[in-house]
Amino acid sequence: MALPSESPLPAAFQQALASLDTSCPPEAAGALACLRAVAAAAAAALQDKGSAAAPFRYFKVHEGTPEANIVNEPFWLSVACRWVSLATGATRPVVASAPRPAARCLVLAIPPRYTSETRNLFGAAFETAASRCGVEATREHFAPAAVTLPAAQLPMLLDALTALLS
Repeated sequence: MALPSESPLPAAFQQALASLDTSCPPEAAGALACLRAVAAAAAAALQDKGSAAAPFRYFKVHEGTPEANIVNEPFWLSVACRWVSLATGATRPVVASAPRPAARCLVLAIPPRYTSETRNLFGAAFETAASRCGVEATREHFAPAAVTLPAAQLPMLLDALTALLS
């Protein structure tokens, strides 16, 4: 049986050969850059010891750092939080903030035992803390425990969250 001259088999064979290539394809380069940014944010968080008295571990992705443009989305910030939580033994919740455009910031939290917990109740904790101190926290993301607020109001939210969780 003869194959037609316009057979898809040569193209499929070339795709199979390309999948064996060990160099970084363009679509993976973006993911690798994101993972590098998450690793840099987590490493910076682990170097900063923070306050041992707080009921949660807090870290901030600083504006102007190379990772700030990538880790300012809920997914990548939550990955950084999980890495920090695992590295510190997952004994306390982890709260993180990252700069957003227009002088706003993203605040996200994960519980201490996120692998065994099926729910993250920090969304409700953020709402309660925001209402107690008058912060304009909005939910702009699908992540339940992520809020966006003006950067100037971040310290007030963290103080109210500390009082709520203590």
